[in-house]
Amino acid sequence: MIKKILIVMAYRAFTLVLATTSFCSENDPVQPPSRPILPSSDFEILPFETLKLIAMHARIKDGIVLTEVSRTFNKALQNDPEVLENYARRIPGNEFHSFPLKKQEEDSAIYSQRTSAFLKGLINHLRYPTCEPLMYFNPTKPVAVSGDGKTMVGTFSFPIPTPQGESEIGDIIGVLSPSGLHKFAPENYQAQGLCVDYSGSFISCTMHTNSEVTKALFRNMETGNLTRLKDLETNSEPRAISTWQGKTIIAGIAYPNGPNPSPRAVQWTLEQGSNLQTLALVGTSSNQINSEANGISLDGTTMVGTSQDATDGNKLKAFVMSNQKGFCLLGTLKDDVESEAKGISAHGDIVVGNSYKFGTEGEFDEPNSRAFRWLKVPENLLNEYKTDPNITIAAGGIMSSLGMLPGYTDSYATAISANGRIIGFCADKQNKFQAFIWDQTIGGMQSIDSLIKEFLTEDITFVTADSINANGTIILLKGTFTTPEGPSIRIFRIYFPRFDVLEAQGINVLKVTPVLSDQIK
Repeated sequence: MIKKILIVMAYRAFTLVLATTSFCSENDPVQPPSRPILPSSDFEILPFETLKLIAMHARIKDGIVLTEVSRTFNKALQNDPEVLENYARRIPGNEFHSFPLKKQEEDSAIYSQRTSAFLKGLINHLRYPTCEPLMYFNPTKPVAVSGDGKTMVGTFSFPIPTPQGESEIGDIIGVLSPSGLHKFAPENYQAQGLCVDYSGSFISCTMHTNSEVTKALFRNMETGNLTRLKDLETNSEPRAISTWQGKTIIAGIAYPNGPNPSPRAVQWTLEQGSNLQTLALVGTSSNQINSEANGISLDGTTMVGTSQDATDGNKLKAFVMSNQKGFCLLGTLKDDVESEAKGISAHGDIVVGNSYKFGTEGEFDEPNSRAFRWLKVPENLLNEYKTDPNITIAAGGIMSSLGMLPGYTDSYATAISANGRIIGFCADKQNKFQAFIWDQTIGGMQSIDSLIKEFLTEDITFVTADSINANGTIILLKGTFTTPEGPSIRIFRIYFPRFDVLEAQGINVLKVTPVLSDQIK
């Protein structure tokens, strides 16, 4: 449960100051952005019209909601009820209450209080983070959130039927979406969900056959159709999925047949509305033997992963491959020997991953891993970074370390939002872990615990951050906590407001008192 408190938090995640004591005035500019940062209205925290109505009509002064404006707000929403219905669908699992309508013979003062309370709930959602446990997901398996933040994919542990007509506990694919909770086990095999596209319409998953071979699958969530993806005769596994302009592109790995096969980075392409499906090897790194594709841009044009570098003793190096530039290795941070790319921004201009001092495999007494960010830079500016010892220049961009949380020795980036917010975790040599979020607007790397702690009723430690939606407002994490039976671990979903997103929409709703009174006058 989240504390139902309205407090002024020393919120170092967001350095904006709540300075004035009223919402923006009627004269403040409230217009949609001329150029959406993402190709979807879901970039807003709330639908734009809702933000506009709150900014224009929901006055707050001296900590008290001025209820006399509620009638104006109410009338506007009744004229377009889909505004709030669309908002309700944005965050699955949150109970939605319609804007209150006046009951027959209801006292006007009571109705005014009800509508004001509803407005406060919307305003709080703009300003305060929330945390919810996802009870059904198996915390030992991967989880993923769609770009719009509405759909979660993972693995459930449920009884499944056996060919003998009995049942046993096994892994099955689980999907939590606005339409509810869905679970399925293709052909009654063990299976797990791995990735989901921006809209939650398509997911990719794996199943384990009776011969213990892992096969990649593709599911259309609207039709329920399940398609087995092509492979290189043995194991295959999807890692990321993008749907764009009538095509679905999936990045992942496949193993060729033969003795001691190594994974190969592959790309599946499926034409929507047809059964056409292609499988292609990714990259042309000389003498490439071992490679993985781990991420794909929102438009499907750029892919990232890891490949052996034949020019450097077949050491593993992060790569980026685009339709425009082709296949490029990114190298490592200074004095490191190997690297891997784990995620990519919407348009392929930012790549995140990890750089290793001693290598990707093995246990080391000294610090080994540093999370990095690779940023595409105009060619005429690259020379400015050549003398910086902390910068690696490669593939038309610069690679730099994300830093480290205090007290930890290693950092690992796991994912990036479409607009550049990075998540991951730090670790020490005593197997202690701490989830982090990295964003330039909040001063770099921050512990997620420190940002959400004031809003939790349980003592939860977030150990890893695993998936983030496109606008960086929803994160799926693993968290540990203590029960009467002992330590436990669970998947949690955190919602972070994006004040910078609000500002990008032309609405300065941060002009509000930092404390809202519980008493409505």
